Amino acid sequence: MVGALSSCGASNASFNFELDFNKGYNKNLWYKNDLDQNCADPSIIYNDDDGYYYMYMTSDELGCTGFNVYRSKQLNYWEQLAPAFIPDPHSWGVSSLWAPNIIKIDNLYYLYYSAYNRTAKQKGMSVAVASHPAGPFHEYEGLDANGKYLTRSDQIFHWGFPAIDAAPFQDDNGDLYLYFAKDQVDRVSYCYGVKMLDPVTPDMSTLKCLTVPGKITPEHDGYDITWELQSSGGRWNEAPSMNKIGDTYYLSYSANYFEHTSYGVGYAMSDSPLGDFEKPFTSPTSNMLLGVDQEEQKTVWDLM
Repeated sequence: MVGALSSCGASNASFNFELDFNKGYNKNLWYKNDLDQNCADPSIIYNDDDGYYYMYMTSDELGCTGFNVYRSKQLNYWEQLAPAFIPDPHSWGVSSLWAPNIIKIDNLYYLYYSAYNRTAKQKGMSVAVASHPAGPFHEYEGLDANGKYLTRSDQIFHWGFPAIDAAPFQDDNGDLYLYFAKDQVDRVSYCYGVKMLDPVTPDMSTLKCLTVPGKITPEHDGYDITWELQSSGGRWNEAPSMNKIGDTYYLSYSANYFEHTSYGVGYAMSDSPLGDFEKPFTSPTSNMLLGVDQEEQKTVWDLM
């Protein structure tokens, strides 16, 4: 189930709410708007031309073989449209389509996504393109910035490891970046970033690990962010998302296994889009934006 959770009457100041885990969220402070669909990983874009918000998500209704799209004027009622993207049957990935993320560049909409590569037998990332946010989207076909011709059958991005959760970000100066997760290599997921030469061509010389589960920085010796290490069977920093406030870059991400009660959202900060990123540390949960303090059994909401 997907929902929009927002603060009512919140100021721009930094503040923190710790709410009783057993009682749930404070309805005097928060409004929860549920979408009655079995889906996850929402991504939303506003279209100036028609005044609609368009939302995409991992679509269990389609068996994760494509992406549904919904639209809304005010984010409180969502109209389901025709599927925005169904991959070509001969494409590199036609199953386990997860975590779509959209951006508009010039007059085109680019939908970044993850899928299972049946030849490589691992998760990978690619991008589909449309002239309207409702689609239909088709796998990118054409030249990349290096002059290589890409067909609709090709997986666009190759990092040398399985990857999911692509998230594009365009800086104030027009520079484009792509953030994503290195997926469960030796049972660990990491957040990565790369500068893009164009929407389909990464500058591989800039590829960089940005966060490691439990560590303040990737190079830090100890594991001080202990709330990120509370689900058994593996460690996760994934689903990165970039926001810029003033001159500071805030990289948010999910930590722990998504079906575990410790699943939450953390953040790291930098003065550059590719870091070095550092997780604020004054306590084991000081960089938690959303989640459950397992020791105190309190829900933490931290708004910057």
